[in-house]
Amino acid sequence: MKLFLAILLTSPLIAAPIKDSFSDGSLHEATRGAWTYSHKTASCRSDPKLYKKFKNHGPIIRWSSEFIDGSTSLEFKPTDCQRVVFTFNGDGHIFRVIFMDTESSKRKASNRVIAWAEKSSKTNKGTSSVPEGLPGLAALNNKWTKLSVNVIDGSTDLTIGEFRTTIKHPALKRDKNSITLSFASGKIDIRNFSHNPKPAPSKQPHP
Repeated sequence: MKLFLAILLTSPLIAAPIKDSFSDGSLHEATRGAWTYSHKTASCRSDPKLYKKFKNHGPIIRWSSEFIDGSTSLEFKPTDCQRVVFTFNGDGHIFRVIFMDTESSKRKASNRVIAWAEKSSKTNKGTSSVPEGLPGLAALNNKWTKLSVNVIDGSTDLTIGEFRTTIKHPALKRDKNSITLSFASGKIDIRNFSHNPKPAPSKQPHP
């Protein structure tokens, strides 16, 4: 029995793959909006009243997974959105890709990537970067675009349609527990979500 417990405590955490066909909401959590499911697609239209109620936060869809490294991909179609945000979360935000409608936005805004080497907070804004060629919402509007993020040992291969880049940052080595996609204004459609995590090593027990 002691040997069995020791193996359990020192073995890697089991991280299960996720392949969401959006037949229902069983594999994810969708909030802050009226999400619907049809033809293997999740869809939601932004509600200005709810946006204001949630302090300028729009609809969000979330998948739970304990991982450090792994591959994640989905296809999304933003229609007249002001902002779309893809995020890895753990102890706060970890890695985020922000798409903005820079052409119609009334405030200064930019498409960018943000990574947090330590827990995100009001004082820790993370490291922002703008990879050359990173597409904005004007280029993606009303089009199906595949987004994929492949994280391996502190580095990620980020692909958005025809755009590709590699990003290295300490944030990518942090423990992650969820993947989210949120948006503001307009409508979004999502399909073909796939997540294949690599097992994260468990924490060693105290002596």
